[in-house]
Amino acid sequence: MQVVERTENFIIIDDFLPQDAWAQLLDQLECEIYKPVELGQDKVYKLNSGLIYKSLNKYWFSKLPWQNNYTPFGEHLQALLREDISFIPKYEDLSMMVHCYQAGSEIGWHRDSGVLAAYTFYCHQDWHPMWGGNLMIASEKTSWDRVRLNTDPLPGTHLKDSFGELYQTKGVTFDHSIEKQVLQSPGLGSFVMPKPNRLVLISNKVFHKVERVDAAAGSHSRVSLTGFFTDSSPKG
Repeated sequence: MQVVERTENFIIIDDFLPQDAWAQLLDQLECEIYKPVELGQDKVYKLNSGLIYKSLNKYWFSKLPWQNNYTPFGEHLQALLREDISFIPKYEDLSMMVHCYQAGSEIGWHRDSGVLAAYTFYCHQDWHPMWGGNLMIASEKTSWDRVRLNTDPLPGTHLKDSFGELYQTKGVTFDHSIEKQVLQSPGLGSFVMPKPNRLVLISNKVFHKVERVDAAAGSHSRVSLTGFFTDSSPKG
């Protein structure tokens, strides 16, 4: 395990899992049930985001051990989190799901503002730089404060998507002009290649996205375990 980058808003760790735990994880991934992500409900997944699959099951660290070969990953991450990480506040629980991006897919610019922090762990067996799928992280200077947001719907508009359900605000499906204003000022940042066995911990304060996976990836899926630090645990 090697920390290759540490900033105020993200940490990158290579060779996170030892070989035995890595082999167990790869074996478990082969036996997961996957379903396509519904586009347009969560506005991070735009209508042109492409084909993305996620695991049918969602796992919570409060329920460890999980009685499967994801457990070694969970235990190694728990051990890491005993270290004080400045941008991760005290949390109640931590989630985990599998996401599989196919060639041509991506996820839009966003902040994980509804949670305390997030992580992603790349668990495909191989990845080439020409295949895209990089994690793009905008400069910490990028801020919604630079623009005036109008999230109030007109009278009679029914808020049907997840933004309306969770935040009682208007989401964006077609008009991305605000996103353009926010991201182009200052319009720079960092990128992280999705190297196998690489872990990224990221603050909820920074804008980020998954770059579109290039057609050159062919049948290679960009596979990651992703999860969020939350201030509550699921009921039941």
